[in-house]
Amino acid sequence: MKLEEAINLYVQARCGEIADSTLTWYQHHLRAMFQYLGNVDIAEITITDLRAYRAKLLEQENRWLDHPTRPTEGGGLSPYSIHNRIQTCKQFFSWLVEESLLDGDPSERLKQRKLPDEPPKAISPEDLAAMIDAAETTRDRALILVMADTASRVQGIADLKLEDVDVKRGTLLIHTKGNKTLEVYLTEEPLEALRKWLRERPLNDGTDAVFTSRVHGRGLTTNGIYQVFKRLAKKANVERRYNPHALRHAAARSMLDSGADLGIVSQILGHANIHVTVRFYARWTRKELKQHHQRHSPVRNLRKKKQ
Repeated sequence: MKLEEAINLYVQARCGEIADSTLTWYQHHLRAMFQYLGNVDIAEITITDLRAYRAKLLEQENRWLDHPTRPTEGGGLSPYSIHNRIQTCKQFFSWLVEESLLDGDPSERLKQRKLPDEPPKAISPEDLAAMIDAAETTRDRALILVMADTASRVQGIADLKLEDVDVKRGTLLIHTKGNKTLEVYLTEEPLEALRKWLRERPLNDGTDAVFTSRVHGRGLTTNGIYQVFKRLAKKANVERRYNPHALRHAAARSMLDSGADLGIVSQILGHANIHVTVRFYARWTRKELKQHHQRHSPVRNLRKKKQ
């Protein structure tokens, strides 16, 4: 079987099992491997070929090649991009073996670099407040407040439909990764901003998306939401993290910092288990860790109890 046919079979098999956005990324990663290896017979692919592909990724000088929305830029691939491409490659060959399409897995001994321990990815509270204040239109204000309050993924907000909104209860039904539906909650300010936008939202028989484009009237895409955030960041003079996912990180950190239980935060974020929450969202700088230790010091609390 040729590699192109095998990739098509894999994509068809995963369709309906994982979110469409995740499947798109799998296709993007596998296409990169296909472009390097060519349309060879899958039985002829060796560990040496895959190690050479990994080396090619490490040597790549540009990023966002063939990306559907983002322009190509210099700087090479990040360790996370390389990790994701290799991980997709390994999942693909493992699936071929499980489906008896391949006798052995050539990627079994393909090792991964340990990912760097990066600082938290959250937008700062000051930058978030500045971006909210910079939102002059009803739609933009509702959009950023809803995302900041619910910690929703950008795809879930892009897919949000009018029927998913219950303004009386202050809840939204977010369709999230793994074809799951998650109920999220709005506090007073974001809920009022959303009510105002829904009253002013132009009637459009062509879409039932909650957040629509002012240009063509269709629902905002994930890239469209990113462009809104980019514009607000520029207006607010925010130069650090401002992308939609940074708000999700900020929400998690804010809830944990204010004393919310880790399990509760994990459920609000829609994670399958708390390990994901701890690994990617419960992240603090050394300075913050020191401040937390000072606040929650076992010895200090022990002395307080004796007083």
